[in-house]
Amino acid sequence: MLSTLLILLSFASSLFVAATLAVLPNRSQFFRHESVSLSCGQQGNSSAWRVMMNTSMKTNQECHTSGAPGNESHCFIDCIYPFDTGVYWCESGAGACSNAVNISVTDGTVILDVPVRPVTEGDDVTLRCKNWTTPSSGLASRFYKDQLFIGSSSTGSMTIAGVSEADQGLYKCSISGAGESTHSWLAVTDDLNPGDTTLSIHPDRSQFYRYETLTLNCAVSGNFSGWTLRRNTSSGTFLSSEDGWCRQNGSSCINPSTFTSDNGVFWCESDEGCRSNVLSITVNVGVVIVEIPARPVAEGDRVTVRCSHKERYVKTAVSDFNASFYRNGVFMGIHPEGTMTIPAVSESDEGFYTCKHPTKGASLQSFLAVTGDDDRLTQTAQTSLRDKSFSRGRYLISLSEMKLTQYN
Repeated sequence: MLSTLLILLSFASSLFVAATLAVLPNRSQFFRHESVSLSCGQQGNSSAWRVMMNTSMKTNQECHTSGAPGNESHCFIDCIYPFDTGVYWCESGAGACSNAVNISVTDGTVILDVPVRPVTEGDDVTLRCKNWTTPSSGLASRFYKDQLFIGSSSTGSMTIAGVSEADQGLYKCSISGAGESTHSWLAVTDDLNPGDTTLSIHPDRSQFYRYETLTLNCAVSGNFSGWTLRRNTSSGTFLSSEDGWCRQNGSSCINPSTFTSDNGVFWCESDEGCRSNVLSITVNVGVVIVEIPARPVAEGDRVTVRCSHKERYVKTAVSDFNASFYRNGVFMGIHPEGTMTIPAVSESDEGFYTCKHPTKGASLQSFLAVTGDDDRLTQTAQTSLRDKSFSRGRYLISLSEMKLTQYN
């Protein structure tokens, strides 16, 4: 059991590393024959990440530097073409994904310079309309949002002061006598909502009795469609919620009666193969379980570990007994009412916990994970879902319209 848990934790932790795809110049539209640089930035070893792309010519393939394949974490395209239009992202060997960006290459003579990544609420954002013959802009331009005219500029630029969520949308521009640009999506986020996808579980614990009901939910910024809940269990691997082991209800999936065949790891996955955080679930054939938060807790949080007992045909579990608690096999003490509280959890509290009923036996092990404040934003694979791809009106890939699949 211990070796199995360690394998699951190793698999889960490999998805908790965050990376960011940077694009230079910082825009989503390009003229034919321009140059663009894409780099995976990640604390530590960025070489573990590679730049991936979905275009009209290539699907889920690596992006290599023109004429010099080798540095997978960086891709330099010295002469870009319309067939390079598509979605680009960083991906680790474990399947974790960075934010995704949409790049559009036009054969036309006008582009709109919009930040390629989401901007933060309150920032000042400048949109620039550029002409192929005068790339530094400076020409009288008209600007549109969601097909509606929003203003004109004699200098070819328009600044949105203190951008808000209401400014999020599809933008384009036009220059008299030169034409108009394609659309680009301006995404707006706040500091507390980076746009990640998170798998949560209710009740919030990793151990369950047989025949209990649990709900798994994929929290996605934007449209949930295109994401799937998947699982790896003893009864199958990489199975989807569409396979019938739970009842789909929007972004949630309800398992009305858990069995030991549900033991395993669960996560959310997009059509492009990006994954959320991973949760490990154990269904116990016994009558005692230890209740620990399923997701990592932050240092300083108050954490309650509960030992509960429930016979098979009894509806409600109880904790009205003196329970013995253990961490990493070491006795921690006997606590009344079946609960042990850690007032301010720290990294030293991380480990495998079990509990024991005076007469009914012991629970299985569950791992309590503790993260620092700096890790809060890296507990999920960094997957930006705000961007949508548009090229001359042709819909390419919508990263905010992915499916939810299960791993069995």
